[in-house]
Order: sequence, then structure tokens, then C-alpha cells
Amino acid sequence: MTDGGGSDGGGNGAPADCGAKVSETPTLLFGDKVIMRPPPGVEFIQDDNPTFVQAMMSGGFMSTCDAIIKRVMISLYAVDKKKKPAKVADEMVEALASQGYAGGKKSGPFVDTATDYHIAVEYGGGGGSEAVVLYIAVARRDDTDFVVIFESGPEDYKVLKPTYEESAKSLFIVPE
Repeated sequence: MTDGGGSDGGGNGAPADCGAKVSETPTLLFGDKVIMRPPPGVEFIQDDNPTFVQAMMSGGFMSTCDAIIKRVMISLYAVDKKKKPAKVADEMVEALASQGYAGGKKSGPFVDTATDYHIAVEYGGGGGSEAVVLYIAVARRDDTDFVVIFESGPEDYKVLKPTYEESAKSLFIVPE
């Protein structure tokens, strides 16, 4: 799995690295309790679900560097202090297998702190499925673990990875 964007300048068709780009205006989520700066072009579906939000379009969202984001999902869970964010990410990867995301190749962590843990999992496709990469970020904020999942095709992922990281790091709970 490649872990970042960048062209070698040799005209091999690899996308150019255009850096991290997130929306200038933060988006309010979960009843205005959470803010996040999503990638440009991503709009979340307004829903009353207190534990899950998603952004999804049939053709994906055109975002930075003309790359397509297929979907963004955010789930929240009460913190289990016995589990570090890395364990929460591993459990999410296991849970996704029941939704058809099985047999993926997991990267090492891109971010690994006491409050944030980011990995990517690449699924090769086959059997009617397209190849995709899921960028999975766990953000521990106060008493809540947020799991943010960005989905894109492998080529789009190469340029979107810095944006995914920056966007996931921007998640904050709004002070009361």
C-alpha cells in the first residue's frame, strides 16, 4: 500500500501531491455538539441519529486535486478506558468485515498518540467489488471515541491521504 500522494514527475500517471486541503468553514455535526473541517465538497446528510453521520453521493464527492471521495462516515462511542485508540481502530476493521470489507491490507499507523490513531486499509476488489482504501481515524475527545472513515479508490487515496489526516485531526467537541 502506498501511504501518500506524489508524482515522481516521470509522467507515469500518478497524481500530483497537492497537500492537505479542508473546508474553510467547519461543519457542525451530532446536533451541533461536534465540529469538523471536512474535505472540500463533502456535505453530511442531516440526520437525528445521535451516534452516526455520513456523507455519500452516488458518484462520490469531487474534492481536492480532482480526486473523488466515495463516502465519509463518523460513528461515536463512549470511551472504554481499557482500550487505547489503536484497539478501537482494530475493532472497527473487524466489524467492517461483516459489511463486505474483508481481507484488506492494513497499513501501520500514520498518527499514533494517546488521543488519535490513524491507519488505512486497502481492499483489492474482486467478486464485483471495486478496489477501495479506507482511511480510518479514531479521535478520542473527552468521554467519546469518534471513528471517522474516509473511502476512496486507490489512486484517489494517494492524493487525498493528507486531506483525510488533516480533516480527522480537526474534529472537536463544541464547548458548552
